[in-house]
Amino acid sequence: MDAAASSSPTTTTNAPPAIRAGKSGRAIVCFVTIALLLLLGDLVLKSWAFANVAGEPIELRGTPDVRAAVPWHEPIVIVPKVLSLQLTVNTGAVFGLGKGAIGFFVFVSIVATVAISVLFARSSARAWVHHVALAMILAGALGNLYDRVCFNAVRDMLHLFP
Repeated sequence: MDAAASSSPTTTTNAPPAIRAGKSGRAIVCFVTIALLLLLGDLVLKSWAFANVAGEPIELRGTPDVRAAVPWHEPIVIVPKVLSLQLTVNTGAVFGLGKGAIGFFVFVSIVATVAISVLFARSSARAWVHHVALAMILAGALGNLYDRVCFNAVRDMLHLFP
């Protein structure tokens, strides 16, 4: 046997197994905090926009036709040719599909919330970029769920590339 081969140390790693985020108090607190802050920001921005952007407060609660409740108004330019604020409501999903199917979309939002929570819990406790992305998606789903339950439509105001 070659002397060099027999004297080389064997490398073994005794690294602890990866901790899942669902078992890490720190990961859970960070995830929930980020999701709640983003949800709060989403709801505050929507409330502010529907109170100010159209030049008059727009009340959607209890309105039979929420789409007709938003009057035409000039957009407020934030970044020219990139971003403006203009109020809209969506009673369906992407591209207006499924208009009026509020119960279905509430169900989908609840399923999405559970799925996002499971994805978070099963991820590595150190996957913080993954956790931030999931928290952003969760906040959006919960914000839309809130809007659908309270207003029978999702409020929006961000108009990209006007």
